[in-house]
Parts: sequence; structure tokens; C-alpha cells
Amino acid sequence: MPSAQNPVAITAPAGSNSTLIIPFHNPLDVPVMCDILLTDSGKSTNDGIKELENSPFCLLLKHCKKIRLEPKARLDIPVSFAPENMQQHEAVCVVIMRRRDGKGWHYCPDEPKALPRSDSGGIAEIRWRFRVVGVPENKADRPEVPAPLVSCPARTVAEDRLEVWLAGVAPTPGAPQTLIRARTRTPAGNQPALPAGVEEAADVPEPFTFGLVSLDDSLAGLLSQSVKLELLRQVRDSRTGMVVLTFALRLQPYKTFRVKTHLVIKSNAGGFWRYPLTVESTDPEPDDVITINAAGLDRASKVMFRLTSKELHPVKFRAYFEENHDSGDFHVEPQSGELPPHGTDGLPFTVTFLPSYYGKPKRVRLVIRTDDMEWTYIIVGEIPEYQPPQGRSLPPVSGPHPNPIVRSGRVKNYIRENMRMEHTGVSSPIKLAPLMCKKEQVPLF
Repeated sequence: MPSAQNPVAITAPAGSNSTLIIPFHNPLDVPVMCDILLTDSGKSTNDGIKELENSPFCLLLKHCKKIRLEPKARLDIPVSFAPENMQQHEAVCVVIMRRRDGKGWHYCPDEPKALPRSDSGGIAEIRWRFRVVGVPENKADRPEVPAPLVSCPARTVAEDRLEVWLAGVAPTPGAPQTLIRARTRTPAGNQPALPAGVEEAADVPEPFTFGLVSLDDSLAGLLSQSVKLELLRQVRDSRTGMVVLTFALRLQPYKTFRVKTHLVIKSNAGGFWRYPLTVESTDPEPDDVITINAAGLDRASKVMFRLTSKELHPVKFRAYFEENHDSGDFHVEPQSGELPPHGTDGLPFTVTFLPSYYGKPKRVRLVIRTDDMEWTYIIVGEIPEYQPPQGRSLPPVSGPHPNPIVRSGRVKNYIRENMRMEHTGVSSPIKLAPLMCKKEQVPLF
């Protein structure tokens, strides 16, 4: 007989609903009739199987009895889950199969009385059981409310407190609008105050499990190494009835990143909450400032330094310059490879500066990154001062120098020169025309 199938899970916000599809295949070579129902155990009794009543689960089938199913055919069973509170629920979807011709199947189980039989002594029906687990989920994502931000520079430590309000179905009128809030830690020696808005509180003995889930799988490992989360206190607000959890968050990143996460909280009763949270590691203080004095334009100047990993084994790295308008004049070698273990001489890095034009000093940031660590260096390229070319003229000719107007030693008489002209000049409208009239000829002027 069929064994119990693998359980399936479905989540839905408290006060809402969602639908799960359970695929069922008829593995037999004969047409059958199927009855589908939901129960809490799936075990048969003398009165048959008792269906669930007042349950958050519901079958979304128009007809649940005598469903015709051909050989090797498939039937999709839609199950709705509509929780009203933050409590986990379970049910069993039972598919009872009978032959359409009314005959039975010849089978001798270990417990003959455990299954109903036909008049011929064969098995009258076959039952499949699908365990369904419904988990109510409360998502606190609100587009109008930004997610809290926890931030600090890389290679430093920040300790903050997270106060989280666990709502049952929806926030009550007296509950805060922001269900998660980040604040600074209470100074040492001071008694921690109640969360903002909580007037009277009582301890909640119910245990909770929690964790941060990264929305970017590539940063999940870095997030788990950089963030430590601890539950400090859990109280219930006597005015609103909401449970308030206070977490201690310690952020100690070793490289820059920004990741959007969800703070996931689960209670033993089955409640499931998600709260958005942004964790950011900003640029750290540079490890060193390296100055390179250029020898001149289009002339390479180099500087070399060594670096090892912080581990006792080699680690892969990548070296690059952050993009800006000066990064094209710099080059680093090697750009990738493995850093030797801590305690060795280290891997030499060579930075080349090749300026192409004069101007102010050039400044770039060199970044060397591994999977767990990051080093930054400020590289300053000093350009030599521009020296304009110095021209040298010949010594002047000794005088006295003649007047350029009087080159022949006498002043030119232009009136006399004009009287001697016999024809018009090239600038005249009538070019090279005679100025003196011949007989029976009209003068031009």
C-alpha cells in the first residue's frame, strides 16, 4: 500500500490566505473514482475518516467526491490556508481511490482488517496521505517605511540594539508604526529602559528562534561572518498585547559591502515573522598613503610594496583601482593571484605611474580584496612643475638706421609721379586705359 508522502509546507500572512497545489497521479492502468478530504490524522476508524472542522485549511474543489480519473492521468488538488493567528497548523490531505467498475484489488496486507474490502474479498479502496504544514507569516515590508540601517566602516566594530514588535494579525491602534527599530546600546552600568512606546511590560517565557537571511546569496557567507545577533530581552506590552524583542547586534566587517536582509523570527507555537534590515560596511581608513614622484611626461615611475594574507594559508586576491578621472595613469601588477600566508615575506606589488599631461597631483584608491579581507591604499602621483621653453633672440644691428620712408635719400613727389602716368592702373574700373586723348577722341575724364 502507498506510504505517507513527503510533507509539503505552505505559508500565508495572518489574516490573509494563500493556495498550495498538490499534484496527484493515477499510477494504475484502470479508471478510478477518487474522494478527497482533509483530516487531522488520516487514520481510518470504524466510521471512516473524520474531516476537519473550523480549520484554516480548505479544499478549493467544486466536487470532492466521485472524481473520475483516467489511467495515468493527473489531478491537481488546490488547498487554501487562511490562518487567523500566529500559530502553526497541520492537516492531512487524503485521496481515497476506488475502481470505477466496483471491483477490488487482490492484495494480502499484514493486517487484513486494516483496509476495507469488497464483496469478492479484494481491497475496495487505496488511500494516499499528504501531510500539509501551514506556517503563518507576518511580513513587515512597507514601501513607505525605510528599512533600518546598521552601518560602520570596514575593520571597525559597531554595537547596536534592535527592538522588534511581534504583531499577531495586524498592528493595534496603540502599536508603533515601525515594527523594527535600531538604536544605540545602553551605556554600561545603566539599567536598560523599556522600548519606546511600551509603558508596562511582563516577561514572555515563550522561546524564539531567529536569524538573518541575506537576500543576495553571494553575500550570505560574508554576512554571517560580520554580524552576530543575540536576544537580550523579550517582554509583552500590557497596553497593546504585542511582544517586544530586544536584540544585541554586533557588526565587525573586514571589507566593504551593502546587503539587504530579513530578520527572521520563529516561535515554538509556529509563528513566523520577517523584518527588513539593511547592513552596510563603508570604506575604511586607508592602510597607507603612497606618493610617487614622476620623472616626466610619458616616463614611467614605479614603487613596490609587499603584502601577506591574515590567514595561515594562501588566499586568492584581486587588485584594482577605483574608477575616477586619474585612474588611467596608474597600473598595478599583479592584478590577481594568491597572497602568501601570514609570517612569510609577502607578495610584491608594483604600482606604475605614467602621466600624460601636466596639471595638479593625481590621486587614486588602490583596493586589494580577498573573500574575507580588504586593504586600501591612497596613491598620489606627483607631477613635475612645467618649465616653459626659453627663447633667445640675435643681438640688434648697430645703427644709425635709415628712415624706411626715405630709402633713396629724398622725399618722393607723388603729384609729379601722377602727372607722368599715361594710362589707368589695375585698380581702375577701366584697366590700362590711356589717359591722353588722341585726335577726334573723347577724353575719359
